[in-house]
Amino acid sequence: MGGSQVGPPEVIDPRRIPIPFVLVLAGVIAAMGLALWGFTDTLVAGRRIELPRVAVPSVSDLTIDEARAELERSGFTVTVLYQPNEDKPKGAVLGQRPLAGYKADQGDLMTILASDGPLGWTVPSIAGQQLNDALVSLAAAPTRFEIIDTFDEEIPVGEVMYTLPGAGARIGPEGVVKIAVSAGPAPRTVPEVLNQPLEVALVEIGRAGLMVGEITKVHRPELAPNSVAELGTAVGTQVPRDTPIDIVVAVPQDLRKVPYLTGLQRSSAEEVLRSVGLSAQVVIVSVPAGEATVGRVTAQGTAPQAEVPAGTAVSITVAIAQAPVAPETTAPPPN
Repeated sequence: MGGSQVGPPEVIDPRRIPIPFVLVLAGVIAAMGLALWGFTDTLVAGRRIELPRVAVPSVSDLTIDEARAELERSGFTVTVLYQPNEDKPKGAVLGQRPLAGYKADQGDLMTILASDGPLGWTVPSIAGQQLNDALVSLAAAPTRFEIIDTFDEEIPVGEVMYTLPGAGARIGPEGVVKIAVSAGPAPRTVPEVLNQPLEVALVEIGRAGLMVGEITKVHRPELAPNSVAELGTAVGTQVPRDTPIDIVVAVPQDLRKVPYLTGLQRSSAEEVLRSVGLSAQVVIVSVPAGEATVGRVTAQGTAPQAEVPAGTAVSITVAIAQAPVAPETTAPPPN
């Protein structure tokens, strides 16, 4: 016959597992779990790190930044608590929490107690304002003000530079706010340049913050040529910045500047030359009668403003009217 063979049926033991066996097996499993837990706890306990407690350092005599750095170096976290104080200026360290010497864990929070200044009026920002405008805005302030004139090379005269105490500070009713106001550039001192070469004097006057004024020449044979004989402003005088300083320079000859002469009447030209220590050498040129130039200087031999020794004769050309020419007459023939 075809098909699979079926064997005899399997016999199953109908008896139940005894209860004592189950209890023993559960006890063994529990014992093994406890042993494993104990072993694991021992390993973890062996790796646990115990950090030592640290004494909190004193920061009472430090600035806020220094105090913060000191506490952070010790491993603490830091916060700053500002409190009003009538005696200590704003930003001064008043104390700390916890106190110095306390044993704390690294990472604990330390509080720096700092002064927020006295209770009272808050100083506003007035820097950059003109003094009169600033005083108007401060008219109702419950405090007194002191004006301090301060030299400054850049800030315009009359502009507020800063206040003491500064903007944002609080001040009591008995306090005084000092207002620094620009007085402009500091005055300059005329330098000692007498008897110095002109080139040196020009440099020193510029370095002093002054300007060079008019330069004139004078005959001073006892001084070195081209040296400074006089100053228009006395040496050591305090003057505003950029003040022009006139200079008189010594020359070996008594030189005079030739004046403008063209167009003057002859008499006027000669008088002008005499007034500057010069003389006239007159050259006559004839022009038709009725010309506007008659009697006047039509040219000068030395250019105006040229320097010549004293007593020099300056050539001037003066126009005169031509003399009328008499008509020719023919004598009658003799009888």
